Amino acid sequence: MNKKGSIIQVFVFLILVLLASGITLVLVQTDVISVKSGSGENVLNADFLPFYRQGELILKEIELCPYVNDDLTCDFSEEFYEPGSEIFIRFSVDTTPHNGYIMLVRNYRLLDPERKVILELDAKNNVDFEQQSVGEVETVTFVDKLATGFDYDEGEYTLDVIIENRLLDKKITAKETFTLEYMVEEDGDYE
Repeated sequence: MNKKGSIIQVFVFLILVLLASGITLVLVQTDVISVKSGSGENVLNADFLPFYRQGELILKEIELCPYVNDDLTCDFSEEFYEPGSEIFIRFSVDTTPHNGYIMLVRNYRLLDPERKVILELDAKNNVDFEQQSVGEVETVTFVDKLATGFDYDEGEYTLDVIIENRLLDKKITAKETFTLEYMVEEDGDYE
């Protein structure tokens, strides 16, 4: 009987240790308990826990235009551009802060008319936007410029805009198309 009682005690002890460890990790993951070193760095990396971080990441609007004014707005959007022209990409993102912070990364991929990738900007280790936030949802506006080459073929191009909120572990991709073609005046001359 002593052996049986010892084995049961060991199992009960192991179950209690596992429960206490699990509860502690859940409290750390949900930021009820904060574990930091003297330098302010997180000591315990509990990202392996299978918890879904709640929050939203929404790409509200995306515009392609030949010009962006001082208010970071497009005066008018265009679908047609000539090879060699500059195209401004303007978009807004609604995102939920995590623990009072926002951290966004943006990347781009451009596909030619044959659907081959001709440009890919993938800044995996770069953070493009980071700030503290007290709101429930923040709107962030980005404006970038895409320079097309004179050697780009005429046709429909697809631009993928990839936004990632690393704190929420969420990523979205939006597609926008535009056409490159040489503009011909009525008398047959190029503009």
